[in-house]
Amino acid sequence: MRDESVTELEQTRLTLRAAGDRLGEAVTLNKLGFAHKEIGNTRQSIGCFEQALEIVRELKERNGEAAILESLADAHGEAGDHARALSFFEESSRLFRVIQDHEGAFRVLIKSASLEASVGNQAMAISLFEKALPLVRAAGHDAYEVFILSNIAELLRAAGDKAVAASISEEALRVARRAGDRMAELSVLNNLGIIYREVGDLPRALSLFEQALHLRRALGDRAGEASTLHSTALAYLLMSEPARALACFEQALALHRALGNRADEAITLIDRSAAHLGLDNPAAAIADLEQALPTLRAAGNTPAEVGALKMMVTICVASQDRNRALPCFERLLQIFRDAGDSTAERATLAEMANVQHTLGDRVGTTVSHEPTMPIRPSPGDTAVRSEPPCPCGSGAPFLRCHGLDA
Repeated sequence: MRDESVTELEQTRLTLRAAGDRLGEAVTLNKLGFAHKEIGNTRQSIGCFEQALEIVRELKERNGEAAILESLADAHGEAGDHARALSFFEESSRLFRVIQDHEGAFRVLIKSASLEASVGNQAMAISLFEKALPLVRAAGHDAYEVFILSNIAELLRAAGDKAVAASISEEALRVARRAGDRMAELSVLNNLGIIYREVGDLPRALSLFEQALHLRRALGDRAGEASTLHSTALAYLLMSEPARALACFEQALALHRALGNRADEAITLIDRSAAHLGLDNPAAAIADLEQALPTLRAAGNTPAEVGALKMMVTICVASQDRNRALPCFERLLQIFRDAGDSTAERATLAEMANVQHTLGDRVGTTVSHEPTMPIRPSPGDTAVRSEPPCPCGSGAPFLRCHGLDA
């Protein structure tokens, strides 16, 4: 809505106020609130809703009061004032129940639960979703029921209660299929497959991914097809079937490239490197990581870039490729210094010194190929404790040379 519409609504409000039409003024203030919200004027929208609320309370218009309380909660949530948003949601939900507007009541409960989840209050979010569930079922809203069940399952999964999460997701899948909602079914199939993969029921996970893949292809969802192929590949990796994983990764990469999804392509390249390692092809793994790193850096995906750099270091150390490992260390140091993460910086410097010492003086030492090995000294790492001399030639211990000794 344009600023001109806001001006027109303000003129209408003043006209109604002059005529003594309080209800008309409240309705117009409510419209003004939405108009300001649409153009990003959140604070002005809150002011309009507050004025409208004062009028409907004066007129004892409880339906309008419940609706405006909900609008106030939404606006405060957008403004980042979660405490006030939750307070208004609670007040609105209570009033919707009093006037027996069950749809309004469960809608506000769902919004409250989603907000609680977003600020990390998982137990409260689950409780609110559970309160909304019987209201949704009584109203026969299958889509809302799938949404609630899926969210409860995801919260339980995040909390580590994956067996219950799987059971609730199975229920969500039945509801989605009963309703004929294929998009909801797809979402549940994907999430349920991930849960079963995490709990180690890999055959069940693969079955779900296969169903999701069939449905995505039927719907022409190529981006979703790539995502499901990636999930399938990860399950094959866990089953120690790197060749089958590699085949799925390559199909996913072809789709990402056809769609121009560079960010997703980079993530798939990182994971495909693990399949190459499983097939004892470290050169191909390094090639994948080197191809992914520029995209990750350009996209600002620092966590993925750090993970890829650490994998590169691990593979290069195992291959005794000092020249490739050291630039990765330097980039890691730059990232940690830019972030002010002195703990990670110290650990990386120590590991860098250890690698320099190991590859420089004791070539042939066996180093693990495990791609997820952290680049940190272990508690019993005597090479780190002995502090080899800095490669710069100063003769001082490495950490002291860099001013990082304890």
